[in-house]
Amino acid sequence: MHRSQRVAAAGRLVPFVLSLLPAAPLAAQLPEPAAEVQQLAPLVGNWTGSGTMTAAAGQVTKWRAAGTWRWAFGGHFVREDVEIRFDGLEQPLVMRGYLGWDRERQQHAHLFVGSTGEVQLLPLHVEGGRFVSFSTQLVDGVPQAQRALLALDGERLRQSLTVLLPDGKTIGAIDGDWT
Repeated sequence: MHRSQRVAAAGRLVPFVLSLLPAAPLAAQLPEPAAEVQQLAPLVGNWTGSGTMTAAAGQVTKWRAAGTWRWAFGGHFVREDVEIRFDGLEQPLVMRGYLGWDRERQQHAHLFVGSTGEVQLLPLHVEGGRFVSFSTQLVDGVPQAQRALLALDGERLRQSLTVLLPDGKTIGAIDGDWT
C-alpha cells in the first residue's frame, strides 16, 4: 500500500472510531487517579544518588546517578527516568519506569524498562515512606531473588537491593543514598 493509500485509509478510520464514542465527553468518563497514588508523592522531584554495588563474586563498584520522578497520565502514575553511571563502565544504565496503583489487582505496581533490555512489572509494597518490591530473575544463567527498597529518611532516600542466591548466600548488592 502506498503512502497516499495509507493516509486515505487512516482518514476513513478516524471518523469511524469517533462514531463509536458515546455522546458524553470522554473526559467525564475517565476515572480520577486512585487515592493510593498519593502515597508515591514523596518521590516526585529531581534526585541525585551515589553508593556502591557488590557483585556475587564480591567486587565492589561505586555508582552515581541522577533521576527525575514526575506525575504522568493525569496523575495516575509517577514516571521515573534514571541514569546510573558505574565506575569502570563507559555507558550508563538508563531506566524508565512507572509507579502507580493497579486498579485490577488493588495494589501498587512498578513497571520499568532498562537499557540492558530488561522489562519488569512488579508489585510494589508502599507503607510509611518505604517502597519495597520483590522479584526473581536470571543473571548470567543463575536464578536469584531480589528485594529492592527505597526508604524516606528526612530529605533523603535510602536505597538498598538485597540478592538471595541459590546456594543460600545473601548479597547486599546495592547500597546508596539519594538527595
